[in-house]
Amino acid sequence: MKFAVMKQSMTPPQPVFMAGFGARTRKSEGLLDELYVKAVLLSEGGKDLLLVVFDALGADRGFVLGVKKALGERFGLEEADILLHFTHTHASIHLTGEHPELRRGNYSLAQDQWHEDSAAIDYTEDIKY
Repeated sequence: MKFAVMKQSMTPPQPVFMAGFGARTRKSEGLLDELYVKAVLLSEGGKDLLLVVFDALGADRGFVLGVKKALGERFGLEEADILLHFTHTHASIHLTGEHPELRRGNYSLAQDQWHEDSAAIDYTEDIKY
């Protein structure tokens, strides 16, 4: 069996509205711990399995499908060979994909408060991130 591992910071470079706490009323202030994305690639007998772990509360279906598609195209992996996991930390962000119809939970990195209506949210910063 062959394997490879990696770890990369995914900490936003600017203050963001963090997910995971409904009474939150402002963007993050300072940095206590970095947020990371970690990956392990296992390979044996011509079969690969990629495990990717995000220090994030979670993600919507658009993010999951987009990441799996991008990794599949770049590394020649099938969607079933890619497993995404989220640590579900409440001191982090929720990751958002590009497809509005697949978004869940009225949340964006750039917002300053919670919104009842997802139409009021600008997802531009999420897509750039």
